[in-house]
Amino acid sequence: MNHRLRAVAALLGLAAACAQAEVNVSVGIGLPGPIYAEPAPVYVAPPPAYVVPRPVYAPRPVMVVPQPVYAPHWRDDDDDHDEWKKWRKRHHKEQKKAYKRWRREWEDNDD
Repeated sequence: MNHRLRAVAALLGLAAACAQAEVNVSVGIGLPGPIYAEPAPVYVAPPPAYVVPRPVYAPRPVMVVPQPVYAPHWRDDDDDHDEWKKWRKRHHKEQKKAYKRWRREWEDNDD
């Protein structure tokens, strides 16, 4: 069969279907039948991504120490050193005498 015959047969079939068109009337009782509803999709949050920070390396503290300086006889440069020794010796001697005098007076007052 060639294409013309097929096209003519299709047109006649469509015309016959239109000629048999009827009016359909239906009455519903109102009772629902079984209804299937697809479940709602469930979204799961992805697990949290923990990012470990890179280690931060701080430079070590730097301590600059000056080179030692050799200073010979630095104590001898102080002229007051001998005078200080003499004053301290005299002061202690005076303190000792004052304490002995106070102690003697104190013991005399007890009697």
